[in-house]
Amino acid sequence: MDLAEQRVGLEPVQLVHAALVLEHAGAGLCLENALSLVAPGGALSVVLQLPTELDHNVGASRFPAMQTLKSHFTLVDPLWFRETLLQYDFRLTYEARRSLPAGKGFWMGVFSMER
Repeated sequence: MDLAEQRVGLEPVQLVHAALVLEHAGAGLCLENALSLVAPGGALSVVLQLPTELDHNVGASRFPAMQTLKSHFTLVDPLWFRETLLQYDFRLTYEARRSLPAGKGFWMGVFSMER
């Protein structure tokens, strides 16, 4: 299903992991879908790509079709994301940053539902 266009109608679970999804599907309905899937007492784990110095948000690949993703890619700022999730009663419980040799970097945040 298209998480950016359709509402998810599944039962909530204890852990939702959204890795490098919001950059492609957006932080609107896709984020609402992810949050709706978190059961009370559950957690949302998110991996966001950080800006690069070379501005290569979609990496090189031997598959030319991968480059078509560039037009559907928008970075999501981790600080904005943290502040946004507070509005939904999700509290940051863990975060980490990782850099890759090719120059990309990633931010991971784990949020718990405060309800």
